[in-house]
Amino acid sequence: MKIPYFLLLTACVTNVYAGPPVLDSSTNSNSVPPANVPAQTIPSYDQVTNLNKVQSDVNDLKNKVQEQSNAIDYLQRVNADLQKRVADLGGGKVANAAPAFIASVPAGALADEKTRYNNASNALKVGDYTQAQQGFQSVITTYPNGDYADNSQYWIGVALLNKGDKTGAVRAFDLVARNYPKSDKIPDAMFKMGDTLLVLNNKPKAKEYFDYVIQNYPNTNGANLAAKKKIAARL
Repeated sequence: MKIPYFLLLTACVTNVYAGPPVLDSSTNSNSVPPANVPAQTIPSYDQVTNLNKVQSDVNDLKNKVQEQSNAIDYLQRVNADLQKRVADLGGGKVANAAPAFIASVPAGALADEKTRYNNASNALKVGDYTQAQQGFQSVITTYPNGDYADNSQYWIGVALLNKGDKTGAVRAFDLVARNYPKSDKIPDAMFKMGDTLLVLNNKPKAKEYFDYVIQNYPNTNGANLAAKKKIAARL
């Protein structure tokens, strides 16, 4: 039996353009995927908790790194200020000239400055004068414009005096007035200078400092002590 030509042509065309095969509805939808296609899994509660903790730790670490970066930046600016002041001293400029900038003290800096100051004060009280001197110097070096810098300079003089370094003590007391002209420790420092010079048998110079305190800082403890010392030493 011969098949009509147009039916044969229709069958050929139908086979060529039949399209992709249709997935058999009987195929098991739970079948394992091919080896190179990983199965998708839902993370467990513990895994989610661990991931959150890791993320929290990473954020904490970033914050600490930022804090350290801010501290380093602050110290670099303080160092630049100190170098500028040293250079000014070498060039014959006034020792207490205004620094090139006023450092922006980061949060927590004052607490650290006070801690250093208190530690040095405690060392002075127990007679560890070398440790006290180093501690007060650390306050000045780290916080040159801090709230405790002038007091630290004064107590360095006291520490040196207790160590027997009278000449060094005189220089330390002198720096209180030169570097901190608005300090309320100046009267005490000037009295200490006069008293130390008196011990060094330099009576004329001692009298000058006693008179200076009495005239410029009346009604202060330093002025009262200077007046009494003048009478006792018959100056």
